[in-house]
Amino acid sequence: MTTRSFTVTGPTLIHNQDIARFIECANSYKSVLSISNGEGSINAKSMLGVLALHITEGTEVELTADGPDEAEALDALVARLAG
Repeated sequence: MTTRSFTVTGPTLIHNQDIARFIECANSYKSVLSISNGEGSINAKSMLGVLALHITEGTEVELTADGPDEAEALDALVARLAG
């Protein structure tokens, strides 16, 4: 299991298009992925879950991956949220 914490500096995850791109990226990996904004941790492959977190620029988030491609998944998701 690998975890990364960082501040969102790129596209926010409050618009459906940005969330859809994030979810599409997350779903391209086999690892179990979760995202947390300090208020709760949800499945990073869940459109409604990610939408409920209201992740905007400047939000501190933690991404966790557990699986065969966890490092690659986290690299891709961090890059997506870093702009």
